[in-house]
Amino acid sequence: MFIRYIIFDILKLFFASLLLITVTLVLIIVVNKAMQIGVPFQHAIQLVPFVLPEALRLAIPMTLLLATTISFSRMAGSNEIIAAKALGISPWRLIWPVLIVAMIFSFLCVWLNDFAVTWGRSGLTRVIYYSLEDTIYSRLEKDGSFSQNIGNDTCEIKVERVEGKKLIHPEITLYKEQKTVKMDEAEIIVDYAKGTFSIRCVNLYGEDGTTKITAREWKSPDFPIPGQPQENRDTQSPSDIPLNNISEQIEKCLKRIDVAQKKIASMTAFSLITGDIEATSQNQPRYEAEMNSALSRYNRLHTEPNRRWANGFSCFFFVWIGIPLAIKLQRADVFSSFFICFLPILAIYYPFLMYGTDGAKSGTLPPVFVWIGNACLAIIGYWFIKQIHKN
Repeated sequence: MFIRYIIFDILKLFFASLLLITVTLVLIIVVNKAMQIGVPFQHAIQLVPFVLPEALRLAIPMTLLLATTISFSRMAGSNEIIAAKALGISPWRLIWPVLIVAMIFSFLCVWLNDFAVTWGRSGLTRVIYYSLEDTIYSRLEKDGSFSQNIGNDTCEIKVERVEGKKLIHPEITLYKEQKTVKMDEAEIIVDYAKGTFSIRCVNLYGEDGTTKITAREWKSPDFPIPGQPQENRDTQSPSDIPLNNISEQIEKCLKRIDVAQKKIASMTAFSLITGDIEATSQNQPRYEAEMNSALSRYNRLHTEPNRRWANGFSCFFFVWIGIPLAIKLQRADVFSSFFICFLPILAIYYPFLMYGTDGAKSGTLPPVFVWIGNACLAIIGYWFIKQIHKN
């Protein structure tokens, strides 16, 4: 009965806090994206479902830590833990059911980590991609200018005003080519099926070096739309690949590394036989670059599953250290208890997580070192649990 009371109290606090924190995070992420890219409001709303998994995976560990520390701090502050001990109830009997709940939420967080970086990010990319035309017109109407990287050049469009889909007196500058053209009117034509966009102009005039350019009607070449959704797993970032596809990508990386090594070995053998050292010195750097690129991707792919599982199980280890520390503090001021419980997480967990992740991605550390932050919390939490059993 007592255990059911604890679980109910924690879940009540957890879901109330989760709703508030998740809504806040979703608003922050959506507003940040909208301001950063200039996505119009009607498209910004479409970002919400794709941002939600990302917000939940960030919110659940901290919210569960908050709920457990508040609940156990209140019990410790009102001497309920001491009363339970007096009745012969071990603190462990109060702790382990909450740890099981934390374990369940940890598996949920692992799934959310995978879901957020695959479905969520690809969804965000698609919304931003298909809102390009409205984004350009919205930025031009609001700021009077819009710039975008196109290939190896930067294109900037400035306008006097926007009337519907017409740009009045626009000026287009390609900075790398140092070319500027002006026109009376222009319209941006986006072809999402081909993944391109172009600019149709009326009464164009300008200069290309020493040559004057004039044209009554002119249509620019088709430019590729930036930020196109990436469906090819072979070129996707490892952080955007689902967990069930990572092993396949690792196999492909191993094949690329093997092919590059064989090329280097054959080139070296050929140069030794023929004495043509110059041919080897010209081609070997290219093969070494191919091998290093494949090796870097291999390390990142090997790190990714460990990173997602370690991030997901932060939920369990936050609770593992939060409960005994809250009981040990015996403070009625629950929020100060939460911040004290959060200090070892802030000072130990996150620095070690970043250290392990960076080392594993670079290949200087085994991928299992991503768990080093969780291991530190496990050791500290175990020590605190031993202490509350002694007292």
